[in-house]
Amino acid sequence: FRCGSDNITSSNVQVANLSATGQIIGGSNNKASGPSSAILGGLSNTASGRFSIIGGGYGNISSGCYSTIGGGYCNTSSNYYSTVAGGYCNTSSNNYSFVGGGYCNIASGNCSTVGGGYGNTSSNNGSTIGGGYCNTSSNSFSIIGGGRCNIASGFNSTVAGGNYNEASSDFSTVGGGRSNTSSSNYATVAGGYCNTASGNYAAVVGGYCNTSSNNYSFVGGGYCNIASGLCSAIVGGENNEILTSHTNSFIIGSDLTSNAACTTFVNNISSQSNIYAGGN
Repeated sequence: FRCGSDNITSSNVQVANLSATGQIIGGSNNKASGPSSAILGGLSNTASGRFSIIGGGYGNISSGCYSTIGGGYCNTSSNYYSTVAGGYCNTSSNNYSFVGGGYCNIASGNCSTVGGGYGNTSSNNGSTIGGGYCNTSSNSFSIIGGGRCNIASGFNSTVAGGNYNEASSDFSTVGGGRSNTSSSNYATVAGGYCNTASGNYAAVVGGYCNTSSNNYSFVGGGYCNIASGLCSAIVGGENNEILTSHTNSFIIGSDLTSNAACTTFVNNISSQSNIYAGGN
C-alpha cells in the first residue's frame, strides 16, 4: 500500500509476466482485493472487482468488474461498469447502472439510472429516475422525473413529477399533480388531482376527478367529468358525461349527459352573429 494504516492489497495476478495488483493510496482499513483495483482513501472500503475503484468514504463495496464508487457511506456497486457517485446506502447492481447520490436508492436494471433522492428504484433496462422520494420505474425505458411515490410501470412510460401518480401502459404519460393515472397506450394526464386517462390516446388536461375512458377521448378540465364515447370530448365544467355509445359527441357546460352520437351538448348558446344549422 502507499500510505495510511491497516490497508490490505491482494490478488497479485501474473499475466504474460505482468503483475496486476490492487492499489491503496490512503485511508484506513481499506481492502483492494480485485486485480488492478484501487482505493484512493476513506475507511473500511472494499474494491474486489477487477479494475474496480473507490474514491473514498466509509464502508463502500465496489465488487463488479470496472465498477466505481466515488464516495459516501455503505454504497455498493456490484456489476460491470456500474457506478455510485456518493450518498448513503445506494446500490448500483446491473451492467452500466448508475446512482448519483441520495439515500437508499437502487438502480438494478441494465443501463438504469437514479439521479438522487430517497428510496427510489429503477429496475428495468434503460429506466430512469431523476430524484424525489419512493418512486419506482419498473419497465424498459420508463422515466420518472421526481416527486413522491410515483410509478412508471409501462414500456416507455413517463411520470414527470407530482405525488402518487402512475403511468402503467406503453408510452403513457402523467405530467404531474396528485393521484393521477394514465393506464392505456399513449394515454396522457397532464396534471390535476385524481384524473384518469384509460383509453388509447385518451387525454385529461387537468381538473379534479375527471375520466377519459375511450380511445381518443378528451377532458379539458373541470370536476367529475366522464368522456367514455369514442372520439368524444368534454371541454370543462362539472358533472358531465358522454356515454359509451355516443361517439364523436361533445359537451360544453355543466350537468349535462349525452343522449345521441355525433352531437354537441350545451346549456345555453349566446351569439352576436348568425347561427346556421343544417342536416336532416
